[in-house]
Amino acid sequence: MLSSLWHTWAVLFPLIQLVPLVVSQVSPVVCNTSIDSRWSFNSLNQSPCTVAAYLGGVCNSGNFTVTPLSNGELYSGPTLEQANVCRCSSVFYSLVSACASCQGNIYERWSLFNRNCTDGQNVPVGEFNEDIPEQTAVPHWAYQNVSVCCLRLMLKHMKTGF
Repeated sequence: MLSSLWHTWAVLFPLIQLVPLVVSQVSPVVCNTSIDSRWSFNSLNQSPCTVAAYLGGVCNSGNFTVTPLSNGELYSGPTLEQANVCRCSSVFYSLVSACASCQGNIYERWSLFNRNCTDGQNVPVGEFNEDIPEQTAVPHWAYQNVSVCCLRLMLKHMKTGF
């Protein structure tokens, strides 16, 4: 009896350890249904808020939460302590900005968002240099070059189909 319990535990223990990696990316944000934001969802029908949470978790041991914004709030860039290659990526920036937009809020310009990112944390614009978690997919528009112009114009074109 003890032998079979030990065998069961030996098989299940590695699987139990994987569970937090799957459920630790959290986005309790719900996009405002009166705002046309369906264009910003990925091929898995995940909001930009959810995808941003997955990408933020890549550099944070699988844990990252995107919280809802109050009216007039925005997602500011990382502090010096929070800066890492995930949060300093323009792809992450595009997703959290679209997340703010789908809530009817504003977002920071890229030049302000990444102001605390040092040379070692900066990722070329339009790239996310870490592995994308299997549970998500990054929409193509998140790879756009946000330093050329402005995200607002890009988001407008995405809504209208260029």
